[in-house]
Amino acid sequence: YSLSPEALATGDLDGNGQDDVLVDFGPEVAGQPSGLWRRMNNSAWVKLYSLSPELMATGDLDGNGQDDAVIDFGPAMGLWNWMNDSSWAKLYSLSPEALATGDLDGSMGYSSTNVAGFAQAADDARAVNTFVHDNVVLMADSMGSSELCP
Repeated sequence: YSLSPEALATGDLDGNGQDDVLVDFGPEVAGQPSGLWRRMNNSAWVKLYSLSPELMATGDLDGNGQDDAVIDFGPAMGLWNWMNDSSWAKLYSLSPEALATGDLDGSMGYSSTNVAGFAQAADDARAVNTFVHDNVVLMADSMGSSELCP
């Protein structure tokens, strides 16, 4: 494509064993694609959402062998997942500063509780919060201290 994307994420979104790509083309500019798009296995481009995401990650959140997308649409929209190439579900109302998926609880699989997002509190430059559920996460603030949080 002739337009440079602002962000990319890859994962096997349709479960066929080949990675697909999610592309953030950024905010609307006259005559140019904008928002969130996907391209699966050399197929046509499909627009998923008109708003441009701030962060994207992929992982098999429901354990079915097919990657799902976790997408942060910023403070106005929050954090969402796009499950199995079909439905949207809101995960959290806050917008994280960083985003990752993985087997955080050692269950040998992903789940919606294995999405880590780190958000900095507006009233305390040192505060780092997480919305990982049912897991233990090591966090460090900007002053170098750390703590284990349930």
